[in-house]
Amino acid sequence: MRRFLVVSFLVPALTTAALAAPIDDVKNALIGFGHLTSYHMTIDAGGQHMEGDVAVPGKMHLMMGEMEMVHIGANTWMKVQGHWMQMPGGAGQGPGFTGALSHAQTLSAHTSDVTVTDLGVKSVDGQTFHAYGVKNPGDPQPSTIYVGGDGYVHRIDSADDKGRVSTIRFSRFNVPVAIDPPQ
Repeated sequence: MRRFLVVSFLVPALTTAALAAPIDDVKNALIGFGHLTSYHMTIDAGGQHMEGDVAVPGKMHLMMGEMEMVHIGANTWMKVQGHWMQMPGGAGQGPGFTGALSHAQTLSAHTSDVTVTDLGVKSVDGQTFHAYGVKNPGDPQPSTIYVGGDGYVHRIDSADDKGRVSTIRFSRFNVPVAIDPPQ
C-alpha cells in the first residue's frame, strides 16, 4: 500500500500533447497537486473500496464499509462497531494523503531513479486524460497516471507483484469540505 500511496501523488499533465519532457510534466503536476486546498478520492485496492476527503493542511476523513477514520493534525479517531475512539499518540500519524508536496520534492530530488513515459491521450471513466507511465525503483510494474486538462491527476492505476491493479480516483478539487473531530 505504501508504494500505492507514493505513486498516488504523481499527478497532472494536459490532455493534449505533452509540453515538456514527461518527467517534467509529472513533476509540475505533483507541485500543482501540492497547492490544492481539498479533494475527494476513491480507492479500490485488494478487493476493498475506500472513499474519503482531504482538506489541507493535515485533515482527512476516510470511510471503508463500517469503518471510519478521521485524522486532524496529530490526532486520529477510528469508528469501530459504531463507536468512535481516539487513537493514542495520533496512531500512525495519519496516512500520507496530505503530503503530496513532499512527494513532489522527493521526485524532483531523485529524477535519475524514476522513469516516466508519455503514453499519450487515453479515455478512462468516460473522460479524456493525458496518461503517463511512472516506474520507481523497486516497483514490480509501472503505474499509470491520468492527468486532466485542468492539470490535476484524476486517476492512478498501480499493480502489485502479482499483477493485481489498484486504482485511486481524485475529484472535487478545491471544493471546501469540513472535517471535524467526531462527537
